[in-house]
Amino acid sequence: MHSLWIIATVAWLVFMTCLSHQKGTQTARASRTLARGVQPLLPGKDLELVDLLLRKTAHLVLFAVLAVLASGALAEAG
Repeated sequence: MHSLWIIATVAWLVFMTCLSHQKGTQTARASRTLARGVQPLLPGKDLELVDLLLRKTAHLVLFAVLAVLASGALAEAG
């Protein structure tokens, strides 16, 4: 099971690295599209705020998953 945690952690790091190498215009377009879909669920919030919240939440989730995977790998290592 130990190797599974390490493999998952490394795979997640590779995924995060791939995301970080995307062009800003590409990620901005994707988050803006998602923000337009979410905005109706948040009455009174402008599109820029929704977009900002989505982008910040995405970073939080990416690093939270990394923390869980790394913790699992370290716990299995003893």
